[in-house]
Amino acid sequence: MLNFLKGYIPCLLFLSSVLVVNGQEQDDCSNQYFFNLYKDTANQPYIAGMAPCTQNGIISVGWTNKTGTDDVTDGFICRVDQQGNLMWMKLVKDAGNERLFSITLLSDGNYAAFGITNTYFFIIKFNEGGDIIWRKQYEASITKELVGGKLKEDITGELILVGNFIEDGLSFQNRILYLKTTNEGNLILSKYYYPLGLSLIGAKDFTLKDGFTYAVGQTYETNGFRGIIMKINNTTGNVSWIKAFDLNGGSLDFVQVFNYSNNSLCITGQGNFPSSSSIYIIDTAGKCTKANFFEVVSGTQRFFPTSTMSFNYELFLSYSETSSSLVSDVFRLVQIDPNKGILKQYKLDKDLIPTVTNALTNTDGSIYFCGFKQFPSVDYQMFIGKLSAGGDAACPTSPTALVFKTATQKSSFLNWQTKTKIFLPQTPSIKLFNTNLPTITSLCDVSIKNNCDTIKIHQLKSACSILDTVKLSAYLSPGCATPIRWSFSEAAVQSFNKSTDTSISLVFNKAWQGYVYADITLSCVTLKDSVLINISNPLEKPDLGKDTVICPDAKIILHLSNLYNSYRWFDGSVEARYTVNQPGTYGVLVTDACGLGYTDTIVVLSPGDMTFELGADRNKCANDTISITAPGGFSNYNWSPALNLSNQNAQTATVFPVKNTTYYVQAEKFHCPVIDSVKVLIVNTTTIHLGSDTAICQGDSIQLDVGLGFKSYSWSNGEEIRNISVKNKGIYSVAAKDINDCVIRDTLEIVGVNSAAKIQLPQDGSICRNTTKLLDAGPSFTTYNWNTGETSQSIVVTKPGLYWISALDQNHCRATDSVIITGLKDLPQRFLPVDTGICEYETIYIKAASAYKTYFWNTGATSQGISISKTGFYWLTVTRNDGCVGSDTINISPKQCLTGFYAPSAFTPNNDGLNDIFRPIIGGNITEYFFSIYNRFGQKIFETKNLSDGWNGTLKGIQQNPGVFVWQCGYRLNNQQAVLKKGTIVLLR
Repeated sequence: MLNFLKGYIPCLLFLSSVLVVNGQEQDDCSNQYFFNLYKDTANQPYIAGMAPCTQNGIISVGWTNKTGTDDVTDGFICRVDQQGNLMWMKLVKDAGNERLFSITLLSDGNYAAFGITNTYFFIIKFNEGGDIIWRKQYEASITKELVGGKLKEDITGELILVGNFIEDGLSFQNRILYLKTTNEGNLILSKYYYPLGLSLIGAKDFTLKDGFTYAVGQTYETNGFRGIIMKINNTTGNVSWIKAFDLNGGSLDFVQVFNYSNNSLCITGQGNFPSSSSIYIIDTAGKCTKANFFEVVSGTQRFFPTSTMSFNYELFLSYSETSSSLVSDVFRLVQIDPNKGILKQYKLDKDLIPTVTNALTNTDGSIYFCGFKQFPSVDYQMFIGKLSAGGDAACPTSPTALVFKTATQKSSFLNWQTKTKIFLPQTPSIKLFNTNLPTITSLCDVSIKNNCDTIKIHQLKSACSILDTVKLSAYLSPGCATPIRWSFSEAAVQSFNKSTDTSISLVFNKAWQGYVYADITLSCVTLKDSVLINISNPLEKPDLGKDTVICPDAKIILHLSNLYNSYRWFDGSVEARYTVNQPGTYGVLVTDACGLGYTDTIVVLSPGDMTFELGADRNKCANDTISITAPGGFSNYNWSPALNLSNQNAQTATVFPVKNTTYYVQAEKFHCPVIDSVKVLIVNTTTIHLGSDTAICQGDSIQLDVGLGFKSYSWSNGEEIRNISVKNKGIYSVAAKDINDCVIRDTLEIVGVNSAAKIQLPQDGSICRNTTKLLDAGPSFTTYNWNTGETSQSIVVTKPGLYWISALDQNHCRATDSVIITGLKDLPQRFLPVDTGICEYETIYIKAASAYKTYFWNTGATSQGISISKTGFYWLTVTRNDGCVGSDTINISPKQCLTGFYAPSAFTPNNDGLNDIFRPIIGGNITEYFFSIYNRFGQKIFETKNLSDGWNGTLKGIQQNPGVFVWQCGYRLNNQQAVLKKGTIVLLR
């Protein structure tokens, strides 16, 4: 509400009459508020939109409602000054049926307007004098079906158009168009949005915020209309989300949207078509944070919201009220704070203003509204009205009884389709033509006399502190009804309440000195008065602090803020500071600028006994540590120097200096400090060195000796002698007391008892004759000593005898071993057969006579025997299991052997070992061979391809009867032609 009141801007008009103000003559102007009808029977203008002029007044757009011609409508632009005079009016003409729907004031002081024709839609930019700067038309594929829209300028200077059109051959609008152009009208992007299936949708208004467009309107669903809001990204044109709302479970239509706070929007609309009007607060994520509606207490009136003006957190809403017959007949103005409800409401008397189409707040703070009045038949005429900044009218008004209620609402996100629509901007042939100005008739037949000539502020209740409430009242001349406008520093005011039309109450949130103003704006003069307000911060009660302790020979300064007006201490002192130098009770009385008195008291106590002594100096042996304990009953001990000291902040500190050192300790009692010191003297002592930690070999021992110059000894194993012998793993320590009774200590650790690595020489035995034997002690040693005098890891021996080794490992542990070589063993010999001969086509098998561990033939074979097909010398080397190696040789010489083919004529298979097998004999190197036998019936009873196989007189294990059998034999000798032989054999039993 504070911002709303501050937003009023006086409007100064200059007319001819004189008004006396505070004893001085002033120019008196005609009443600055008006309701005018602009009647043009030929053109019948219909006003659709308004924008404020930079020099007050408005510029309006719309179209004419001509009849009887093909060119039924023309767009128009007109300018009306702040007194309601029509300065100029121009028609917008091209191919026909031009209509202007929306106008916006641009950041450069010019204007842009959006309209349609029979074949395209267009945007024109013009100045305040109605001269066109540029014009753009856009491709006409949807133009015939475009049914309106609104145009606004983004903070970037780009133009954004949101409109509605019809597609798919329907009779109702089913698409929402989003178009963005440069400030020269060149297309940047265009999109359109629609739900799945056929549905009536429409966008009626939009606002721009933080790079997004928030468009509102309606969509029709099976259960009725729902209000919609959609969030569109201005960079891409893509929809972030779409959400639909209802009102009290019924239908809802969103009409207008505007920025309400940093992160929320206010949306006005109508519900239940249209029995009530709604106000929704919705954040930028689509969440409804507040939903309200208002309606008449009784009756059948209905409300159509036409426009909303916002002064930050308060709203002026203009509504057309209709009766049940739906004939528009009343204009209502409602001032609303969404958090408090209805602040002001009235309606103009019946038939004064039929239908309002738009409203706005001008730069002077006044409210303009416009619309049309339908006369008998189809005669439409436009009107424009102006209200005061407080919403007061120049025409008679009547009170109303609207009630403001909390609404129930449901909402859901919608999923619509998005498509890109390409338009090709062109320059249309649109031109502006001056036209005759309509006749102006005032709709108000009652003038308001201004009786105001005085305003004076009275402070009803004085105030000094911000805890007080400042109450002010402004005195006006009797009969003066002009609203009072109050202004003050908003930053200093915590809350503001308008008690009556002339009285206010202020509560301040900080110390402040300044003026509060009250003024009223007359026709062309502003009357003002002011009052100086001085608000002080409420001073807190003086605080001398908590009760405390005063240290011996110390002082305490009690210091109070210098903001108090007076000070009086218990002893009569009157300064803001007071010095305490002994225990006692101290009190003070202070008063602030508003005459309020405050007291406080503090008790100052004695700390008690502060004796603090460490005692006599201390002696310390060189390697010892000593503990020094400070007196008890104190806190925050702190020892120094920190070098060679532990437990620095404890009552008892442990010190181990290497030279004479004085140690200090500080402490506190009730924050009173004390300090003392003690000197620690170093006594020189001898040292003990048992040696370095070591390991010993198993079976060995070492001597640990303290040395001379000590009075007593104490070993960790219980011994009390100068030296001890140790041979086991462990830690051995000694404490010896010297002649100064200083105890000197040392420690040695036997880290381990090591066992030497084992030497594994061969067992006692003999060696092979004419060979050597390797004796190897192994790689685990660092030094070797053989009885032969050699110092290598291994030696080679060739004769019997005793051999021994002594070796040291890396731990210097010794190991020994020995071996006796008892004699020489003979080598293997004569293990191959005697020399022999071989036919040139023959293969023989030679085998060693005895089994040995390994075999190696001069042919490379490693088996016990080999097959031989060639003459020559063959030798074999064998190794016995005892390792002795020997060789033998055999000579294979050529011999004369059987050649040709021979087959016997009879055989006797009676298993007597003589002539039991029948097979042919072939002399020579046979490379191919087969042999088969048939009985007298021609049945094959035997067949083989192996030269060593023959027939035993059976078939499948059954002996054959004696008789004659036919045989056949085929063979090939090496490098000769194949031979086939046939014959008979007699089987005898």
